[in-house]
Amino acid sequence: MRYKTEFKIKANLKEVFAALHQYKIDRRPGELFGTVLPSWLVKNDFRVLTSNTLGLGAVYDWKFKILGIPILKFKEKVVEWKEGKSVAYQAISGWKMFFRTELEPSTEGTLIKTEIDFSPMGFVIFDWLFSPVVKWGLNKVYKRMESNIEMAMRNRNYKMRDEEEKYYSWLKKTAGILAPYYDTVAIFISRIRNKVVDFTNARNGSRILDVGTGTGKQAFAFAKKGYDVIGVDLSEDMLNVAYKKNKYGNVKFEVADATNLPFEDNSFDVSCVSFALHDMPSTIREKALKEMARVTKPKGMLVIVDYALPKSKISKFLIYHFVKLYEKYYPEFIKSDLEALLRKSGIEVKEELPVLLGAGRVLKGIRIDDDGLRCELSYEYRHIKR
Repeated sequence: MRYKTEFKIKANLKEVFAALHQYKIDRRPGELFGTVLPSWLVKNDFRVLTSNTLGLGAVYDWKFKILGIPILKFKEKVVEWKEGKSVAYQAISGWKMFFRTELEPSTEGTLIKTEIDFSPMGFVIFDWLFSPVVKWGLNKVYKRMESNIEMAMRNRNYKMRDEEEKYYSWLKKTAGILAPYYDTVAIFISRIRNKVVDFTNARNGSRILDVGTGTGKQAFAFAKKGYDVIGVDLSEDMLNVAYKKNKYGNVKFEVADATNLPFEDNSFDVSCVSFALHDMPSTIREKALKEMARVTKPKGMLVIVDYALPKSKISKFLIYHFVKLYEKYYPEFIKSDLEALLRKSGIEVKEELPVLLGAGRVLKGIRIDDDGLRCELSYEYRHIKR
């Protein structure tokens, strides 16, 4: 038995499914796509059995009950995952099922095509008798998807805003306390400032943006080489230290949020962020990198300096557990796929330089055009029954 449906949505498939999963995991995991029948009559329990809620190899467990009596259970696994293109699930126990979703970009939006091919009862005659009920249920499910996706995205955005508000509050307090002592505390990274400039190897006359400039150490290192530099930071306390130490006529400082830079597109030859990304939650980090890419000229250079882990298992263990004692967002940052985030943000890494005995690294990349789909939601459903 086969059922097909189509609907349009302006969104990245991974973000939508991630939002749906997270919403259901956080709120009501038993209703992934909404309740078809009254909850007092039918209840479906849903669990993620793997560490990854989405992506290749993710496994889910489903249990359906009527009036509290279990009537059906099965497990399904993601057997195909092409980010932004398609995802396919296959039942690995319980019944024969294959569920596939394909993403087809268009000028009007993105067409999401779904197809379910399954045999719940295992016998042709029973499946034929059962098919009207299944089609009715699936039709109800897909009609509920619009409202559930909206709720999921709202919940996801709410969680992001809440996390970001906490971050800004934490940053203001921490920067205010650290500003007078920051250069002393961070003396261990001072020696690599000139290495970053040499590794960047920007051409003469380049205009350089230093994001998260703090007390201006990296901006001063670029300025010493004759480049025109603008350093931005959200902390006025940090910038007050930078103002006092500034003895260069070719460097300026501005108070600015890295997620909303006050510059026109294509304004800088080089954009640099030095030991700031690890201090950001993932949502802020992504926004900041996209803003850096936006203000950098096409094929311009982007330089990222931050923590890494040495290859030695002992050194890796010691450094990780030491740094996480004083860096709030470090554990999440160091475990994340920074290169993937850079690609998503429109930055292609070209070279890498290990520093601090492997505990840090400098990545040099170029801005590339990002034609990816943005997460703007608008829906138009068109159901096709076969």
